Amino acid sequence: MKWRGALDRTTMKAERITLSGVGAVLLLTAVAVLTPSLTLGLVDWHSAFELLLWGTTVLFATSALVWLVLTYVIGAGYEPPTPVHGGDDIQVRILTVDAADVVQATVDSLPATFDDVRVIAETDIDVDGATVHAVPDGFDCTAVRKGRAIEWARRTLDNDREFVLYLDEDSHVASFEGLPDADIVQLREEPRRTGSVLSYLADVYRMGVQVEQRAFARLSIPLFA
Repeated sequence: MKWRGALDRTTMKAERITLSGVGAVLLLTAVAVLTPSLTLGLVDWHSAFELLLWGTTVLFATSALVWLVLTYVIGAGYEPPTPVHGGDDIQVRILTVDAADVVQATVDSLPATFDDVRVIAETDIDVDGATVHAVPDGFDCTAVRKGRAIEWARRTLDNDREFVLYLDEDSHVASFEGLPDADIVQLREEPRRTGSVLSYLADVYRMGVQVEQRAFARLSIPLFA
């Protein structure tokens, strides 16, 4: 799995560089359009700005087209597998730094069938309805941040359940109908309104609708991701 981790890091680095570069060009172009005297007439910034806008439009249109093909062509005829494992077959692990109040709301959202709930935190916190484990400061591994907590829990915590369900600190379980008999299960997510329209819309854009997951079983990689 080392090569996959290296590939993921390389891809994320390339994405950051690309997004930063495009953002810088857009900012410079906007400044140049508003104050053309700054460019000394060396660059036609109006044309550059128009080209950037068209390029962005084509990029998003292509992404939407790929999504449509994946969801409704490759994923056509998909039927969800029958759930066979209930909450008593699952150990829940919630990852956090020290957000006790946020974690408590997540724990409170869990159905009563989840009777083995663990919180993996960076510091010792109090959470009702869950067993809290603090990752020791001296624990060292290649993974960082959440990956470090996951690795510590993998090495340390006992588990006799069929599944381990990993949740972020603010992931509320709105409904649960069981899990199929599979090695890895990816649950769908939905954005949640918390009072900020901007953050809600950003989460809608980040998550999408995740219907494209129906095509993942027919691909060697989750292409749309």
